Amino acid sequence: MRIYIAGRVRGNDNFKEKFDAAELMLKKQFPDAEIINPVVMTAGIAKECPTFTHHEYMELCICALDKCTHIFLMENWNWSSGAKEEVKYALECSHKILTMNDISLFGVTE
Repeated sequence: MRIYIAGRVRGNDNFKEKFDAAELMLKKQFPDAEIINPVVMTAGIAKECPTFTHHEYMELCICALDKCTHIFLMENWNWSSGAKEEVKYALECSHKILTMNDISLFGVTE
């Protein structure tokens, strides 16, 4: 099981903290899963290549999402054009969709 985290980055002042919290929560809920946090994944690029465009980031994120089995939708993901693109791609690839409603004390089945 490999889970990609999708959520709002642009216009979200504390996006890094929110993505990190989602990653920790998913690691606790699914200890055997690999969690792909796109904020962490692209941090080096953001630092070293400040001219990277939104489109270029999305190309990288879609490549990572392609290697996943699930996508986790953070709260307010639908406010993000990038997250909407990721969800569309995940649906086309028949990835399983996870939301906070799916995460419970007892977990969910694969």
